[in-house]
Amino acid sequence: MPAVYGHEAAGVVEKVGPGVTTVAPGNHVVVSLLRSCGRCHFCKRDEPYMCEATFALDTESRLRTRGGVPIHQGLRTAAFAEAVVVEQSQVVLIPADISFDSASLLACGVITGLGAVTNTAKVEAGSSVIVIDTGGVGLNSVQGALRSGANPIVAVDVSDAKLEAATAFGATQTINSLKQDLWQGVRDITDDYGADYVFITVGSREAIEQGIGLMRRAGTVVIVGMPPTGARVCLRALGHCRGWSPYSRQQDGFDPTAIRCAQAGRSLCKR
Repeated sequence: MPAVYGHEAAGVVEKVGPGVTTVAPGNHVVVSLLRSCGRCHFCKRDEPYMCEATFALDTESRLRTRGGVPIHQGLRTAAFAEAVVVEQSQVVLIPADISFDSASLLACGVITGLGAVTNTAKVEAGSSVIVIDTGGVGLNSVQGALRSGANPIVAVDVSDAKLEAATAFGATQTINSLKQDLWQGVRDITDDYGADYVFITVGSREAIEQGIGLMRRAGTVVIVGMPPTGARVCLRALGHCRGWSPYSRQQDGFDPTAIRCAQAGRSLCKR
């Protein structure tokens, strides 16, 4: 402290510093909290959100009080201010006809919730999906599931108002876990199998443990929300882990790749 917080912003570029090549004054942009260098180990693996580079703004804030005291740039953005100073990798060009109030949501809530479904999990059409917590991020996971062709799409929350919003965004069923047995409700909807995909969009250890128990065997859980630093999760590994079958994927025999390796003398069975 002092600090300026906020991390969802959109606006018009007013000025650019030396070496900036991606945007120009007058461009309409969305501002992200993520910075990436494009050159490190993670960026080269197309994982810019894991970028390990250090930027000037990481060590020296451009914000000051009238008395010259540095002000912390909350979440690398300080978007609650009327203007922001960010690294060029944090801005993305958008069409000028998109309103800024809508565009600002793209900076975090939309891309986080929707991207978890369409990019991280790559949910297939016809898959069963559960979204735990239907706040701003969860609603966009619901929307991502709808865009992916998932069915059923089950929204879980403790607020009826939020569940109504989830229905508007594409949920086919809703469960208020304060009023209904969540585990049994999911079993009833999925013919007693559990869900193919479970998205946990709240940073809660309890929600993570609960969500793992709602997926089917060899299903997928995506932890979208951020639990507190140091939080630990207890889970029953056997029966939950992907690839639990000793024959892995090939239900009518061995993986043909393993057979070809054995033919070529590269099988681990010889060791």
